[in-house]
Parts: sequence; C-alpha cells; structure tokens
Amino acid sequence: MKLLNKASIYTLALFASIAISSCKDNNEGGEPSVPDNDGTKVSIITEVITNSPVITDFAKDQTMNVFVKKTASAIGDNFKENVKGTALGGGEWELSPEIYINQTQRNVFFYAAYPYVEGLNDVTAYPVDLSKQNDVLYSGDYAAVSLQTTKARVRMKHALSMVSAVIDASSYNGSGTVTSMGVSGSAVYLTGKLNVSTGKITVADSDKGIVTASMSQDVKSGSANLWVIPFSTKTSDAAFNFTIDGKNYVIDMPEIEMKTGYQYVFHFILTPNGLVVRPDVIDEISLNAEGDNSDTAEGYGSIKFITSASSFSFPIFTGDNVFGNVVSGDKSANYSLGGTMELSASGSKTVTVETWSSTGFELQSLEDIESIDISNY
Repeated sequence: MKLLNKASIYTLALFASIAISSCKDNNEGGEPSVPDNDGTKVSIITEVITNSPVITDFAKDQTMNVFVKKTASAIGDNFKENVKGTALGGGEWELSPEIYINQTQRNVFFYAAYPYVEGLNDVTAYPVDLSKQNDVLYSGDYAAVSLQTTKARVRMKHALSMVSAVIDASSYNGSGTVTSMGVSGSAVYLTGKLNVSTGKITVADSDKGIVTASMSQDVKSGSANLWVIPFSTKTSDAAFNFTIDGKNYVIDMPEIEMKTGYQYVFHFILTPNGLVVRPDVIDEISLNAEGDNSDTAEGYGSIKFITSASSFSFPIFTGDNVFGNVVSGDKSANYSLGGTMELSASGSKTVTVETWSSTGFELQSLEDIESIDISNY
C-alpha cells in the first residue's frame, strides 16, 4: 500500500519510536549486555600515515591501547575496557579481549594510541612522557564497525614534533660525536595529556622540564633527533643543550612555532671555537604523509528496512560526500545517489543502509516498506 509519495526523516520518527518502544518492552530489566563471545567478531587494521624516518609500520608483537566506544564520541561510554592491541604484521592486530557485536550492540567505535599504557581507558588523557622518547601515534577520530562492516581501518598519525640537528663540522678537528641532546626553557614541557580523538596535548606548569636524550651520533653521518611536545618560542624562551666530544654547549633556539606531526631541522656549525645555529635556515617537514587529512569521516549512522519489494531504491541522503554500504542477505553494494538493489523475488527482506557524513535523508516512497528502524541513525 502506498502511504506517501515522499517521506522525510521527520515522518520516520514515528517508526523509530515504535521500534524503540518495542525493544524496551522486551528488555524491562534495562539495556542487556553483549556476552564476551556472542555475535559477530570485529577487528581493526592500521595504516601509519607517515613520511618520516621513524615508525612507518608496526612490527610484530608491538602493542597499543585500543579504546572501544558504544557511541561515536570520545567521551561516550566504553563498550569494553582495558583492550590491548598486539600487532600481527601487515597492519593486522589481535585484540585482547576480543570484541563481538550483535543485535543488541550493532556498532562500536574504535580509537587507538601507541605505545601501550597499562590500565588506560580515557581517550582524552593519554599520558605523554618525553623522558621515554617514544614516537607517540594516535588515531584521531573514530573508526566504526557494524554487523556488515566488521573491520575498521585506523589511520595512525604522529602526535609529537621532532627537533633535528644537522651539524656542519667541516672546520672541526675532533671526532664530532653527540652523546646528549636536549631542549630546555619556559616553552618546553616534559609531560602532558594527549586527546587521542583530536591530537591535542594539554600541559600544565607542573609538566615543564628539560627534554633530553642520550645517543652516540656522528655529526658527519646524520642528524641528532629529539621528540618534543610542540611549542613556540615567539613569546617564551628555549635553548638547545648538546654534549659533543665531552663538551657541553647551550645555544638559544631561534624563533619557531611548532606544529603537531612535523620535523624541524636546525642547521649548526661546529668549529674549534664553538657551536652556533643558523637562524636563517630551518627546514619544516611533515612527518605525516602528503595529502593526509587528519579529519576522518563523521556522521555514521545505519537504517534498517523490512520490505516485501523485489527492488530497493536507496534513500536520498543529504550532506557532503556521503558514502556507505547497502546490504541485504548475501547482496551488497556501495551507496550511490539514485541507486537501486535487486532483492529476492518474494517474502520479507531486511535491508541495512549504513552511511558516513550524512546529515539527514528522505524516501521517495514508502510502498512495500513494512517497517523502518532508525534507532541507530
């Protein structure tokens, strides 16, 4: 029976309220939990977005924190806590505990941060400690899975800045071995808290300190490198601290404003008379891949239709660059504006439409639509 020629999302709210009411009637004891191994197993795969000479992929058995959320929000409820990801190689990960979803919880949303910190479940407060000089990687916005899309691609990005020193020692008579490199000053922080969903690191006065690293770097064969929390010397001071061939050097840092995920290469000249920095030559290099946009797709939602039709016309979604999947039984297709899918000839069929980046939708017809569930849209 044809109910309307054109139905908007507002009309569909009635269907949603009926579906939600029905669910509540069947679960008077509150929201049921998903048993640990009941339903469809979901997983993640990582891609390190990098141009840098540091971490370009995860080696087997490296570990990271995986945050699993019930909703598409970094501050939403955890679906599972204390989840550790262990690299299997090739971007594949083993999650412990394993994550399963079913009709009770049809979607979960993943965030991730490397390296692993024991007992951490707060996406907004990953601890950064530069005394360890780790290359900290973070996921940015969530990667979602559903009953139809069971593997999420998590794109890992560099959270820190790298300070590099290239030292010209052509007029220097010693061996030119850097055994210590550091930065200090009122602009410099040793610790902080990383929001894994945004990449922003918050710091307090108590986080200030000298960032230093021991090494054995021949200035003739490469640069000395140091991870730092991005800072600016436009209104605060900072200085380099080097130990070269047993002698200590303190050099004021030129004016710089650092950004997350960038390498800053400073050029020095070492002579028997001392060490100087060239303030006119500072190379800024992105550690993340060219063209990488840290903003991942938002606006995830799924709609479930029960229909007796033999052909299904895709809803018309509003929003910029909407994409997604349409699934019914063993049939599937990518969402396209004006698209259709042929269904089995008879009987009621379930069609699930999941999209990203949509802001609303409308249907051209409700003919042969038996029910619509928008509780996950």
